[in-house]
Amino acid sequence: MWRHLAYNSEVKRMPLSRLESNGDKRRRRLTVDCSSSSRGLFLGILLFVTVIISLKSFYSLVQVDPNSINVVLISHFTEIALYTMALISTIVAAVRMKDLKFDINERAKLEENLIGISQLGLFMYGVFSLVAGSLEYYTARGAFTIVTNILMMVQAALQTIFLFPAMRMSARKEQSNKPGREFVTFLLLCNFCLWVVNTFETIRPEHNSVQISIYGEDAWAIFVHISVPLAIFYRFHSTVCLSHIWKNAWKARVETQ
Repeated sequence: MWRHLAYNSEVKRMPLSRLESNGDKRRRRLTVDCSSSSRGLFLGILLFVTVIISLKSFYSLVQVDPNSINVVLISHFTEIALYTMALISTIVAAVRMKDLKFDINERAKLEENLIGISQLGLFMYGVFSLVAGSLEYYTARGAFTIVTNILMMVQAALQTIFLFPAMRMSARKEQSNKPGREFVTFLLLCNFCLWVVNTFETIRPEHNSVQISIYGEDAWAIFVHISVPLAIFYRFHSTVCLSHIWKNAWKARVETQ
């Protein structure tokens, strides 16, 4: 709303009858093209169901024994799997979309600024977690903390590098196969799953036992409540940007003089 408000002032000068006719035409043309995304959607839904089962298992084990190694295994295995699949999807989508047209005049400053600011919180959480994990690298908890946070930061960095140009891409002509769209679909659902995990699992003390043992409960609680909301917003806003790419990247844009 902030970006688009008052930019379409010529609409105010249109006759009411013209506005109504244009609105009727637009309603008739409003369609959603879901071609070349069914496999990504199916695998993404399957992944979401798996994440829900993992979260349920995590909360059940926490109630039985918060210090159990199984709690660490479930939480970190889930994140490692999500980050790995999201990383592969990002790379494959970028390779498949390399032949699309890049519009240097297309501006998406607000989205880019929001992604960049929220990614700072994600990197802050990752760096502090890596420091804590490196001090206990000889334990299973420390090793999993190191692997998880390295994958998280690498995936987020590559995804941001992919999002910035992809939001400015369009098809050179109408394409029926839409290369890379199913991977964008799957990446969108991966980010939604990561948003769920960060919201309901990452902030839990049982997930951050290594960090708490190094920094202390009070200091880590303050840091988590600063960095994790930004990390959550990064995942949420990434789904918004990916939905924009999914909708617009494979449409041929009309050149305007």
